[in-house]
Amino acid sequence: MPQPGYDRAPSPALQDLLRNGFLRPLIDLDTRNVGGHEHDVHLRHSDEVHVYRGGTRLLTVKHSWQEGVKAASDEKYRSQPCAKGLTRSWGGGESESDFRNALHAYLRNVRVGCRWTSGEGAVQMQWARVTKPWVPFDREAVLAHAPAQHSEVRAAHAELTGVSESINKKARGRDRWSKPKDNGREVDQLAVDSDGRLVIVELKGPSSSKDYYTPLQLLNYVWQWHSALGAVRGGVQKLLDARVAVGLTPRGVPKLSGGLRAAIGFGCDTRSPEVTRRYGVVMDIVAKHLPPGVDEIQTWELAGDRPRQLDR
Repeated sequence: MPQPGYDRAPSPALQDLLRNGFLRPLIDLDTRNVGGHEHDVHLRHSDEVHVYRGGTRLLTVKHSWQEGVKAASDEKYRSQPCAKGLTRSWGGGESESDFRNALHAYLRNVRVGCRWTSGEGAVQMQWARVTKPWVPFDREAVLAHAPAQHSEVRAAHAELTGVSESINKKARGRDRWSKPKDNGREVDQLAVDSDGRLVIVELKGPSSSKDYYTPLQLLNYVWQWHSALGAVRGGVQKLLDARVAVGLTPRGVPKLSGGLRAAIGFGCDTRSPEVTRRYGVVMDIVAKHLPPGVDEIQTWELAGDRPRQLDR
């Protein structure tokens, strides 16, 4: 069985293009509003840089020794006239201002559906900008060769299935619980806190009636990363170091020297009292199945620009 991996750090050549070369405008997007929109810039496997607006990826810039630099986007964006000057091969003596002009023309004029920039997409952008209680440095995080689902996750899932079935024998309509689902592999956000812990963050938009199972979803991710941390810590640290070096993450962030911390982040917490109550029941069960050394999952909201920890 291959070891888990996490390989998103850019090559020295791409780092130089981002820090000192004509791709510098991508780094500047992290702090600059273009066309009335904020953008989230991330480093990816295979020497790629991704630019997001809310929950959608607007641009992929790929560097390779064979083909140089290519900018591409999904067909729904590439087919718009504003993409014509940007989505092509770059680097034949072109300047930073050439790339910046094409990039900004695209971002000012590209049409993006509101479903990508509202709800969870808006929450993703809000939490991308915080520096406390942690500093985020990656999104849509997926382990290569992720460990199999841990027995503690299966045990929590079985216990919650029993709870839902017991309640549903007597309940009707909205009082019924849905069945807990098997969970995936993609973590919404990775961050580092002041103690050097890797923070696994699940983000939620305006509350749905099933948000009470979010702690179970996060438990699965926590066990995946807990089991893989020894193998992937170096790769994750290389990514974090590269982000600091090119200017995407503030200098002075701690090294990833600690264990794990887990959190659920809402925008403005809009859960109903009933969803909040069920969330507490799920949290109590999940807390019994966390890895050793991992504190109880925290719940936060970000109303405005100030994160606030909730009781649950």
